[in-house]
Amino acid sequence: MEKVRDEMIKMSRDESERYLYLREQMAIRDKESQLRSAENRGRREGRKEGRKQGEILKLITLVKKKIENGDSIAKIADDLLEDADVIEKIYDIVKENPEKTREEIWDSLMNATMIEM
Repeated sequence: MEKVRDEMIKMSRDESERYLYLREQMAIRDKESQLRSAENRGRREGRKEGRKQGEILKLITLVKKKIENGDSIAKIADDLLEDADVIEKIYDIVKENPEKTREEIWDSLMNATMIEM
């Protein structure tokens, strides 16, 4: 406590020390603000990716059910109002690996096709 008090007394007497202290404090606040901003941006991007993953997982579930019913790629794409190319990629993975969970299919889909999230 004495050290801090002595430093405060020293700063209050010396205008250049006070200026340096204030600049340092401003730099610290700026850095904190930048970090908060980056953290918020990361959260927004994470939520967006999570929503997209959820949509794809739901699509995989629907495609799996339609495959079980014996539907063709064209019929599935038409029924789900999805692009036939996307349905075909999911269809192929499901047909080759019927035992996989939808999460495993999603992983395979991301690795095989590099679909943008």
